[in-house]
Amino acid sequence: MAYDELKIGNKGPARDNNNLNEEVYNVSNIENTANYKQTQTLDAIDKVNKLYSGAGYSDVAQFMKNMAATETNVGADSLGDYSFGATQIDPVRYRDIIDRATGSEGEKRLNMANTFLGEHLNRPDFDIGNLDLTKEGHNPYISAALTRMGLLNIPEGVPSELEGQADYWKKYWNTEAGKGTPQHFMEQVKHHFPNPVNDTMDGYNKVEDAFKY
Repeated sequence: MAYDELKIGNKGPARDNNNLNEEVYNVSNIENTANYKQTQTLDAIDKVNKLYSGAGYSDVAQFMKNMAATETNVGADSLGDYSFGATQIDPVRYRDIIDRATGSEGEKRLNMANTFLGEHLNRPDFDIGNLDLTKEGHNPYISAALTRMGLLNIPEGVPSELEGQADYWKKYWNTEAGKGTPQHFMEQVKHHFPNPVNDTMDGYNKVEDAFKY
């Protein structure tokens, strides 16, 4: 089943992207489709980050969540077919991520994603390197895996401070060709994650309780 086909209750009124007063982690209203997408996005990021950090790679869960907050309001925004998932991976970036998964290290990262997603999505023959993303329904787990692989292709590590992360996101992800700004990145993060450590742990516990796979 595609991610976009997962509907919980009635969709309700259209979401105003200028009104950023929704609580990311409030999963009590399961009829809120936008909120459901947010919790799924957070769960996917946590699971993928745990997969790669457990293999010795750096912990970048909060940065990936910050990216999602900036790009799509943590996965809640409606997306078309061009950009995929909460971090808006376009076809050029997707191809770049896959084409750079070479050598023993690149193959290791790719195989980790394939094993995890094959099991998680119950698709034994899953191949992240050979996907038509327009048919994957913005699946948050595929998106998170591709995002993590993409970040691993960047030689420079992710800064720990928010301002540094904003500049890093602009330089390497949004790029000079994009319309995003470091200021917008910081504003979105401060809205969605005003207390990153506590909110992230709190939210992850709620996600784990609400969605069991």
